[in-house]
Amino acid sequence: MFLSILNSLYVVLKKDESEKEISNILKQLISYTNFHFATEERYFDKFNYSLAEEHKKQHNDLKLKVEEFKKRFDLEGAEILFDLIDFLEDWHVEHLSMHDKKYVECFNKNGLT
Repeated sequence: MFLSILNSLYVVLKKDESEKEISNILKQLISYTNFHFATEERYFDKFNYSLAEEHKKQHNDLKLKVEEFKKRFDLEGAEILFDLIDFLEDWHVEHLSMHDKKYVECFNKNGLT
């Protein structure tokens, strides 16, 4: 879903879509991010994941940054999309490859695959 939203940002950037469409995608990004992280964090708590607090902080940092981009968009318009897409790509690659990898064993050990 995250990648789908990121792709939607690429599409609106290329098509020069209306600010309303961009705003809707940003709202979807915020909503999905909150849903996804809440789900992941419930499993952290349920399985007593040892790095949960550190990981939750990273989630919170991303949520704050996305909210900051939304505010920038409201003030500056579509010009912020390049920065947002770059940020999201970098964050996603780093987070998956370095941080999400760490909880896989814990989740698998508790029957979540």
